Amino acid sequence: MLSDSHNSWTNREPLVSIIIPLYNAEQYIGETIRSVLGQTYKNFEIIVVNDGSTDKSEEVVKAIAKSDGRITLLTIPNSARPSVPRNYGISKARGQFIAFLDADDIWMRDKLENQIGVLVDDESIGLISSRAEQFGTTSFFSKSYGLLPLNPVLTLDSMLRKNSIPCSTVVLRRNVLDICGTFDEDPNLIAVEDYDLWLRVLSRSKGYMVPNILVRYRVHSSGASFNKSKMSDRVKYLKSKNDWPISIPVESKMNGSIPYIVLRNTIHFFVAQLLRVRQFIKPVFRFRETHFLHK
Repeated sequence: MLSDSHNSWTNREPLVSIIIPLYNAEQYIGETIRSVLGQTYKNFEIIVVNDGSTDKSEEVVKAIAKSDGRITLLTIPNSARPSVPRNYGISKARGQFIAFLDADDIWMRDKLENQIGVLVDDESIGLISSRAEQFGTTSFFSKSYGLLPLNPVLTLDSMLRKNSIPCSTVVLRRNVLDICGTFDEDPNLIAVEDYDLWLRVLSRSKGYMVPNILVRYRVHSSGASFNKSKMSDRVKYLKSKNDWPISIPVESKMNGSIPYIVLRNTIHFFVAQLLRVRQFIKPVFRFRETHFLHK
């Protein structure tokens, strides 16, 4: 049972439009959509934009949509750019808030409840995110193990130093998008088009990061080579195109060493465990407090 302060905003539930770009994700899309349908926050619409998939992704979505009218499936010709289906989904959205979810990521059941509550209470916040934990083709001895981000600070200055916010953690106000624009569809910005949008939004409004782990971010082995070989060039291109004073990190050889990875991942592991304990204990205390007040 939730406390009175929590109930004060759950009675005011604005519509949230959840945009899911879909391309050949038949293996994951069912679990992804079910993680949304299981949310404690119920006033949402799911807009799945099929970007010309050639597998059975569309059939999986259609089967789930038969039992829930909140799911809309749209299909466009393959664009090979996630910005295009995301923008198309935004153009069809009816919600006051726009949330993004990749077709292979997973939301924790209280993800929207935590974030929409903050947005309702503070209208100065234009962008809200959360921590995410990485899973999939990763291990304790991998560079891709751990939390994104470790430090839960979300300001324009922090983002100019580094973008560590997975797209699936973000919820935006629709009126902020109307001012700042949507995703840049420039093919040279693939993999950093979200970074560009976050910078534009944070230059015009306040950001906030819920420190809890509210998303599971799936890591694929196929993405590692792209990140290593192309990401730095894409960030440099973004910096020059829009004149952002972005800090380009210099990769140290030490960052790839086993001792460094073990130390880094140990810190991430213990922070994650502390967050899980806190997230578990908080509802228990909330229940006890409510039980005591109404006894």
